[in-house]
Amino acid sequence: MNNLKPIDLKILEEHNIELNDEVLDKIKSGYPIQYLVGDTEFYGYPFFVNENVLIPRFETEQLIEKVLSKIDFKVNKALDICSGSGAIGITLTKKLNCATDLLELSSKANEVAKRNIKLNEVNNVSIIETDLFKYDIPDNYDLIISNPPYLTISDPVDPNTRFEPDMALYANDDNIQFYKYIIDQIVKLNKWQLVAFEIGETEKDAIIAYALSKGLTNIIGEVDYNNKDRFIFITR
Repeated sequence: MNNLKPIDLKILEEHNIELNDEVLDKIKSGYPIQYLVGDTEFYGYPFFVNENVLIPRFETEQLIEKVLSKIDFKVNKALDICSGSGAIGITLTKKLNCATDLLELSSKANEVAKRNIKLNEVNNVSIIETDLFKYDIPDNYDLIISNPPYLTISDPVDPNTRFEPDMALYANDDNIQFYKYIIDQIVKLNKWQLVAFEIGETEKDAIIAYALSKGLTNIIGEVDYNNKDRFIFITR
């Protein structure tokens, strides 16, 4: 009991979760309280989460904030790639009053996203369950956004991420492969106005160099609240 922070106990009480030995053991092991209670808040909206999806981070809220500040055009349709819980796409749908597709390979993550679509009462959000690397992005999106896997096995990570799905955290040997594929796709498209990425703090130069090599020129990298390279924005 003494190892628990007061906020943990309050959250458990609010969710009518009994403070038994199993719950205590989970908390002591670093098990995320969001998984324990089954929900979290992202950009002021409620989201259901479990071990099949990443827990939305503060940095990703900043991604939303920056995207909203850069949009000076009408977004009719957006695409959220590697969408997981749907937090990014659903939030943008509500803020921009647009239609959004959530592209995600994991069927378990998509079950979570379906719950969040209902929870947030957004009727204009659809799920595309597919492997990005076998998918040709159609030319009907004004905004394309992605926070894909970008860690390698050797990257230092918060120990608590061991409870989150590896599929959502780790890329293969080429840890910028998702960004490369998306860039390869958008150079063939004409409709998009803004492409937004959340990135690992060491990936900025490599991603920008690849985008430049493909003929894209309006590219900026930006830092997060901790002054770490965290975002890339590409505009027409």
